[in-house]
Amino acid sequence: MSFTGDWSVYWDIFTAEYEDYVLVTGTAEKDKKIQAATLRSVMGSECRHVYRHNLNLSVAGMGDPAVILDELEKYFKPAKNTIYERYVFGSCKQEEGESIDNFVTRLRERAATCLVQFTIPGDVLKVEHAQPGALTKEQLINKYSDVFNSPVESVPGEVHFDLDPNVPAVQSAPRNVPIAMKAAVKAQLDKKRWLKLPFGVSVAPEVYQRKQHELLAGLKGIEPIADDILVVGCGDTDKEAESDHDAKLVALMGSCREVKLRLGLKKLQFKVAEVQFHGHILSSAGLKPDPEKIEKECLNIVYKPGHEMFISDTLSRATAGCAGRGTVYQRHAICSLQQEQEDVQHVNQADYLNVSSQRLEQIRRHTDRDECLQALKNTVLVGWPDVKEEAPLIAREYRPFRDAISVQNGVLFRGQKVIIPKSLRPEMLTRIHSSHIGGEACYRHAQETLYWPNMHTEIKDFVSTCSTCNVYAHNQQKETMLSHDLPTRPWQILSMDMFTHRQKDYLLIVNHYSDFWEIELLPDMSAETVINRCKAQFARHGQPERVITDNGPQFTSQFTRFASEWEFEHVTSSPRHPKANGKAESAVKIAKNLLRKAAHDGDDPLKAILHWRNTPTENMGSSPAQRLMSRRLKTSIPATNKLLEPVVVVGVTEKPRHRKQLAKSFYDRSARDLPELEVGETVRMKPLPGDNTGRWRVRTCLRRVAPRSYLVDVDGSLYRRNRVDLRVAEPTARATHKTDGPEAAHAPETAAEAPPTVTEPSPVRRALTLGLDGCLNHL
Repeated sequence: MSFTGDWSVYWDIFTAEYEDYVLVTGTAEKDKKIQAATLRSVMGSECRHVYRHNLNLSVAGMGDPAVILDELEKYFKPAKNTIYERYVFGSCKQEEGESIDNFVTRLRERAATCLVQFTIPGDVLKVEHAQPGALTKEQLINKYSDVFNSPVESVPGEVHFDLDPNVPAVQSAPRNVPIAMKAAVKAQLDKKRWLKLPFGVSVAPEVYQRKQHELLAGLKGIEPIADDILVVGCGDTDKEAESDHDAKLVALMGSCREVKLRLGLKKLQFKVAEVQFHGHILSSAGLKPDPEKIEKECLNIVYKPGHEMFISDTLSRATAGCAGRGTVYQRHAICSLQQEQEDVQHVNQADYLNVSSQRLEQIRRHTDRDECLQALKNTVLVGWPDVKEEAPLIAREYRPFRDAISVQNGVLFRGQKVIIPKSLRPEMLTRIHSSHIGGEACYRHAQETLYWPNMHTEIKDFVSTCSTCNVYAHNQQKETMLSHDLPTRPWQILSMDMFTHRQKDYLLIVNHYSDFWEIELLPDMSAETVINRCKAQFARHGQPERVITDNGPQFTSQFTRFASEWEFEHVTSSPRHPKANGKAESAVKIAKNLLRKAAHDGDDPLKAILHWRNTPTENMGSSPAQRLMSRRLKTSIPATNKLLEPVVVVGVTEKPRHRKQLAKSFYDRSARDLPELEVGETVRMKPLPGDNTGRWRVRTCLRRVAPRSYLVDVDGSLYRRNRVDLRVAEPTARATHKTDGPEAAHAPETAAEAPPTVTEPSPVRRALTLGLDGCLNHL
């Protein structure tokens, strides 16, 4: 049973539905206690609450459904006040927009409760075409009394402060916010806003006006300004205008009720033909200024004859008819004009230009031959048109700073900068870059005295194609970080590297999953010895899926055959680029540090390595040994047997993945990717080890063997280099480069500047000679 409306109506509905339910389910044929229990189960929680707490039923009555229904009917349908019900019936009125059928239905419902004998439907007068009457002020106020009379909502409760007048006011000192927190504090303060708009704020009127426009948006004929709202009715006749006004006013009242906007009844001006509205008078005749606003500025000019004026200084004086005075006044005007001309100083910027007369004549001569500058000169002398499209097309790029352009002795200036003709720009670029400084430095030097469109871009392009600068170029900017794939199990991906400590050679193998590394002392640096040490580790921990090494001589042909026999992928990095094998480099640094400190204290280095392997990694919660072997290693530090039992470590890859992403985000802030090189493209390669000249020499890119790794032809030998060690050669070097002379593009280089003889630790030529092209697919 529903409790949301008239209980008596919903009780009748419930009893009818319950009788149907009893009939359908056959409950009437069962025991009365079962019938009473069925009634309690279907009456609903709220009705059961009434049954338990508001009905005085005996024990026998609780088991009789008829008694329960009678008691509930007395509760939900109490005796009615006939006088009051008839008053409600008599005051029932048809609502606006309500159809006559709905109104009659509502009347029948009202009549059922006041003992009124309703007439038959045929006696009811039905109006087919009813016209609404004109809206009156009383109807508007009665219908929308909540809009006019309801108080504005305020914060509930009262607050009372007792201030001691004898206590002086103390101004709190501003809090010093640490500089690291200023941005966060400012962001929090910017999010705060007024919940109640105080009109002491300077922007309060604008905020209030904007809020009114937002609340009344979409209402036609409604104009809110400040704290006034104007409703305008339009029509060809007064009756149409009034009807349109009433419709708009009703829409306004509905919107005000919906958004809870309260209006002042004292300011209501209802259906006036003329209204004063913010300094204007609005009427059917149109708009005119309010006389009260302009009456102080209205001056009445009254003519007075000269003999009636007591102060003669206000009289007009005419000098043309006065003999002798005109000459004096003219002489005074001429003197004033001459003085003004003497105060004006003319400056010719060409006279203050710090160049020789021959150079100035050269600039003027080339300016006269330049079609664009001639059009610009004519436009400056004649005057720039107001419309951009009317200016010459070839001179429009100078229009944004047209006020700064002038012509002096046939030379164009932008402020104090000389505008260089197109034919002189190559010579000026050579002079600007004569010291072979960087592109930005050249531009800063040139922009103080010279100008032409796109000068910044042309200077940068000229510097980038300078062969001398490319030969002695600095290292290129680092590229964004490329990380190895994270393994999903121990000993899946390994990195290897070799290092020397105290004249002893070591091989280090580090596991990417656990950061656990093994170290092997090498009697020699041969590939066979390295492979035997790897076999021993693989027999102990299992075969890996991928092994990452540098391009050392131990990891070439024999190691490639070893990788094929033991079925793992061998990935090599570019020579002279240790960042590509960063995992092994980091482990080597840790191992060297442990060996160095153990030797200094005279301790066993293997014991130091044991303790390191058993130490939990920062922010990981587990040690390298636990991640690899799922157990702690027994050390000289006491530990219970429970701690030494095997426990599988889960979630190993989550924190390293987050740490890698964070490191990449910081690293990439100052990095950018270089464009890929094309096969056969001419490049400049970073000097080889032992080349003390520091020259980037011209080479040829043969192929791309891995991401950011290329094979380069160096005088018939193949070298593998990372992209940061290869710079795209300038166009002149590309055009003049020959295979038999890698430095032919650089004219000053002679035989004495030929590349020195340098032995590459692992020339890729060996791999190609052995026919092991397959190893390059993973480089």
